[in-house]
Amino acid sequence: GKGGESYLPGTVIFRDQIIYVYAESEDGLCTDESSYSVKYNECPIQKGISPNGDGLNDFFDLSSHGVDDLKIFNRYGSEVYSYGFGYTNQWAGQDKNGNKLPDGTYYYVVISKGKTRTGWVQINK
Repeated sequence: GKGGESYLPGTVIFRDQIIYVYAESEDGLCTDESSYSVKYNECPIQKGISPNGDGLNDFFDLSSHGVDDLKIFNRYGSEVYSYGFGYTNQWAGQDKNGNKLPDGTYYYVVISKGKTRTGWVQINK
């Protein structure tokens, strides 16, 4: 075969790259090669929560993101909530003391898989 990394089926790709497939018949007489490019797209982060207990979007669910750290800020830049390693979906619009925050736009800083992502999330009960 050719040089480079070998991937097992099911390997998750975390960066854009070109994958080369190289195949050879058992007797070595026939070979075939092809390539395709893989684009890594991060999962989108939801834009809103509606913590009203109806079971829909009650929590800011980042369980598929492998979060190392989450911070939520209000529109004045004050940190209203934070959660360290292992965050999945603990935030339902509460502040650090567990009080419900008012409806509105909040800003997040999420650190996951070594990358920092920022954006906004709306609370709309």
